[in-house]
Amino acid sequence: MFKKYRGFAYVLITTSVFIFYIKKAERYIVKNVNVFGTIACHEDHIVQLVKNKKMYLINIAKLKQQICELDFIKNCIIKKEWPDEITIFVEEYVPAFQIKTDNQTVFVDKTGHKINKMYPIKRIIISDNVLTDEIELIIDLLSQYQTFSSKVASIYKTKLYTFNFMFHNSQIIKCNNKLDKCIKRYLTLPKNMQSISNVIDLRHPLRTIFY
Repeated sequence: MFKKYRGFAYVLITTSVFIFYIKKAERYIVKNVNVFGTIACHEDHIVQLVKNKKMYLINIAKLKQQICELDFIKNCIIKKEWPDEITIFVEEYVPAFQIKTDNQTVFVDKTGHKINKMYPIKRIIISDNVLTDEIELIIDLLSQYQTFSSKVASIYKTKLYTFNFMFHNSQIIKCNNKLDKCIKRYLTLPKNMQSISNVIDLRHPLRTIFY
């Protein structure tokens, strides 16, 4: 008799246990949301996606897609920490340059990814229309010289492959297509020489002309 109903009893017990844990899990509501790595994206925009929602109903893949659709978000890692906490690590697109044209302002990161949303932190400005390969050239060169890039206020394209660099102290550096040698040359100048004039012409990489 017992053997006859043993299979049924097993299913009944398993189902009951499953329902018990489902009912118990329903009581777990997200109370704490930890967000790390945000710079431009407002943390509240991420928190509101999960706050006060049931833990067991949160689909990690779907939540990741929703977060990556927010402004400036490149990628994220999400961890559920039972019973009521979620931790989210965010990676943002961080633009290096702000490109101004007649119709719009576009932000570009060091990989060339364009962000059409206004970035809240001041970036190096490139005025006029600049070709993609020219942007990549500037980014690649400046990324090698942190001392140089931290001083640059803006970059002006005057003609094909010719750029003027404006520093935060209103000093101007004029460079031609031998940009790499020009930058290296500038970085090797004695500090006291930089104050001789507001304009430094580095069109020739082997000499410096002040005027």
